[in-house]
Amino acid sequence: MSTATAATKLKQTVHSPRLSREDWLTKALEYLAHEGSGKLTIDSLVSALGVTKGSFYWHFRDREDFQRGLIDYWDRRFTQTVVDQVNTMADDPAERLWAIMKIVCNNKLARYDVAVRAWVAEDKLLAPLVRKVDKLRLGFVRDLFQRLSFQGDDLEMRTRSFVTYVSLEPGISVKQSHRQRLESFWRFHALITAR
Repeated sequence: MSTATAATKLKQTVHSPRLSREDWLTKALEYLAHEGSGKLTIDSLVSALGVTKGSFYWHFRDREDFQRGLIDYWDRRFTQTVVDQVNTMADDPAERLWAIMKIVCNNKLARYDVAVRAWVAEDKLLAPLVRKVDKLRLGFVRDLFQRLSFQGDDLEMRTRSFVTYVSLEPGISVKQSHRQRLESFWRFHALITAR
């Protein structure tokens, strides 16, 4: 290797940004949502982040570790944080359901749901991880509707409708303003909690 080539490589290494595991996972979710699952590769992420593959392997053992890490990150960042926040609020179940909607809407926490689901739909290793997140979401919401005295099929339909609406609404209301989305959420909340 020539001295000029070695100097160029050293310069690239020295000036490469230092990324955390979370930086990789955040970028991967953005890339997944904007480019689709077919283009979510190690090489495409390396290129998008302007780093070397060594940076990837510093944070992830292999592609499977990365994929599992991405689902775990999506769960922690976009489900667990909502559950944790809502659990610190007033005990009224209707207020808690409204709080879920506001937190998700205000922080755009459902923006990756469709992309993640499309990505893992046919994957035998990753699909169970997403089902686990769904089970947590459904269980948390079901408990709130139960506390509002809904039972049986009515309880299940409200639970599933709520989780589906909150997860998919960003893909349906693309051109709505934040205020319009909150108003839509409020109308849905009034409908879904009515006796």
